[in-house]
Amino acid sequence: MIGKLTLVGLLVGTILCAGCMLSAEKKTGAAPSSEIAFERLRITEVENQNRGTVRQEDAIPAQQRVFTDADCWRAFWKKHGIKAPDVDFRTNWAAAVFLGPKPDPGYGVQISSIAYDEVKGRVIMRVTELQPDPDMGYAAVVVYPGDVVVFRKSVEFEMERKVRTK
Repeated sequence: MIGKLTLVGLLVGTILCAGCMLSAEKKTGAAPSSEIAFERLRITEVENQNRGTVRQEDAIPAQQRVFTDADCWRAFWKKHGIKAPDVDFRTNWAAAVFLGPKPDPGYGVQISSIAYDEVKGRVIMRVTELQPDPDMGYAAVVVYPGDVVVFRKSVEFEMERKVRTK
C-alpha cells in the first residue's frame, strides 16, 4: 500500500518559520528520475525512542516535517529536550518522519530514498514504514520510531509512504 503525501509551498527565500512544518495533501505522480544523496542523522535520543528507552512525555509524536531553516530546526529539538544536530541550512534541508507510540519494537520507519523528478520539478522522498512480522515475538514495550535525514534543498518536496512487514 503506497500513500503519497505532498509537502508544498517551498519557495526558496519566502519561507518563514511557520513554513517549517508543511501541510500534507494527497498527490499522485510519475516516478522520480534521478537519485539525491542524503545523510541519515544518528541522534541518540531518537535511537532511544526506537528502542523504547524514553519517557512518554519526552517522545516525539507522530508527524512528518521538512525543516528549511535553522531557527525552526533548533526550536523543534528544544521542544523535545534534544540538542539540535548541526545542519547547514544555506544549502540543505532536513526531513524527519516519526510514527508516534507503537506497542512493540517490530515497528519502524526509514526514509529509503530521495530523488528529483525532472518532469514535476520537485524532490520526492520515499518513506518505508515497517510493521511487525506476525511470526515473530516482540517485547511488549512502547517505542517511538523515527528517522531524520539531511539533503540538498529544492523548490518543492513530495513524500511517498509505503507500509511493509519486517
